[in-house]
Amino acid sequence: MSAVDISLALGISPRLFTSFTHAPENHYRSFQIGKRGGGTRQIDSPRVFLKTVQCWVVEYFLWRLPSHPSCHSYQKDKSIQTNASPHVGKKFVANVDIENFFGSITTEMVRMLFLRNGMGEQLSKNLSKLLTLRGSLPQGSPASPIISNAFLYEFDEIIYQKAIEDSADYTRYADDMTLSGDNRQELKNMISIIQGELEKLGLRLKDTKTRIASYGGQQRVTGVVVNTRISPPRTLRRQVRAMFHQASLNPADADVRILRGYLSYLSSYSFLKESEELSKYRAILNQVIDSKNQS
Repeated sequence: MSAVDISLALGISPRLFTSFTHAPENHYRSFQIGKRGGGTRQIDSPRVFLKTVQCWVVEYFLWRLPSHPSCHSYQKDKSIQTNASPHVGKKFVANVDIENFFGSITTEMVRMLFLRNGMGEQLSKNLSKLLTLRGSLPQGSPASPIISNAFLYEFDEIIYQKAIEDSADYTRYADDMTLSGDNRQELKNMISIIQGELEKLGLRLKDTKTRIASYGGQQRVTGVVVNTRISPPRTLRRQVRAMFHQASLNPADADVRILRGYLSYLSSYSFLKESEELSKYRAILNQVIDSKNQS
């Protein structure tokens, strides 16, 4: 499928498509956001027209790309909670992260991925250019999450099968991988295997993010505590409690969007959904909304 054919299918001019693929930097907005652990991360967000085109490509071309069952990121009916659930009550929980995940998946890697999944040579070449920026996947494109999941499909299968052999569990959420089981040394061995398999793909682990937590301490998976059940960290619940208390005292200064976001997040935990704690928060949120409507 040539660039002209793709342009016609997209309903745009070949000239605009060429601009998207040969001068993509003109069609992105770049900015920095803070990381949880400190520092910043660059986001390259496609501007409206290119984003619309990329969403169309996701809908009509990328649906065929596979995603492994052990992967819980960027998928319907999966979440950080479903990612954490298999690791509840385990003696040891190991977390490892991939270094510069999207930025390490190059245009050529994307092209080869498309070829392996039944797209023709020209289509693979043109789409890989359309969906990458400065030679790799941009953090901020609607296509990057789907491509990255498919890129790690075979890797996920290898680690998943190894985990079964060792009576362990494996899940992945984006660049965050988790192993759990009752034998610390086997988890260490699996981390070495992960490192080797990633290197074959041109990826590597963040050395500073490799950690194994025992049952005696707090075990977290993608920010969720998993010692006895999936639950939000106590520190977060204290923070939210203070935020809603402040909102009850000064409703005019409260941010409804932030309060709604935290309430929605806590409601995603089944044991909290109908709790007295969240009922109180809902009442405070309604008071804040009423106060703002009256002002």
